[in-house]
Amino acid sequence: MSDEQLKEIDGIVISHAHLDHCGYLPHIYSAGYRNKTYVTKPTSELANVLINDYMHISNPSDVTKEGLIQLGKNYSLHEYKKEFRIKDFTVSFIPAGHILGSALIKVSDGKKTLLYTGDINLSKTRLLDGADLRGIKADILITESTYGGEKDIFKDEKENVKQMINSTV
Repeated sequence: MSDEQLKEIDGIVISHAHLDHCGYLPHIYSAGYRNKTYVTKPTSELANVLINDYMHISNPSDVTKEGLIQLGKNYSLHEYKKEFRIKDFTVSFIPAGHILGSALIKVSDGKKTLLYTGDINLSKTRLLDGADLRGIKADILITESTYGGEKDIFKDEKENVKQMINSTV
């Protein structure tokens, strides 16, 4: 998108604070975007930490101080399962079980519903419950599928860690 096209966007909705999902926000605001970025509160807090770290490490030339100020001013914080509006759309966040603040994003125009999973975890962990998809209906699903298969792609790595632990004991 061109800088001019970015200025025309009505809103940005972020699923979670990992940089592959929110890391371009400083560039977008530095290019002149001034509308809201919709997030959960934990996502805004974690994103601020990660983006500040990214800025110190990378020092990107196209990010301005004004862009960072605008980013900080334009977070719109929302709770899980509470609908909010962006123009003609109803939007809600649903816990995704991935990291603190992560959310599935449900968007509806009253006729059709889209569900974007972002990064999702269906299993309970020590810190978070897995995403609960029961009762969620959507006409369109956009999902990530990095680890979508049934095959354990980390089997060799797990065995290596196990051997390292056993060799040190």
